[in-house]
Amino acid sequence: MNSHRFYWQIQINRLKEAAERLQHDADVARNKEASAQEQVRRLQRALREAKEAQADSESKETIESARKRELEKRLEQTETELASAKADLKLALQRVDDLQCAIQGDLEDNEDEQSDR
Repeated sequence: MNSHRFYWQIQINRLKEAAERLQHDADVARNKEASAQEQVRRLQRALREAKEAQADSESKETIESARKRELEKRLEQTETELASAKADLKLALQRVDDLQCAIQGDLEDNEDEQSDR
């Protein structure tokens, strides 16, 4: 009878040890799960922030692209205006030159008339 009691005592001790190991393994698994959940939350937050940054960047890019197109359009208009102004200046300079020649011719004609008298 004593041997049965000893046998059952050994069995109980083994089961207690197995239960303690299982409890320890369960605690480790819970800690790992909690750590993994925290990691998931951090990664989700980082992903959300990256998406927001990307959206901001795309918005800025769209604005800058529109601004660039507007500046290119203004540049083209300014170049057209410059070409027109150059043509007007060239014409004005030609008229001034023609007028100077005409005045010079009139002066020479007047001098000739005065010298003839």
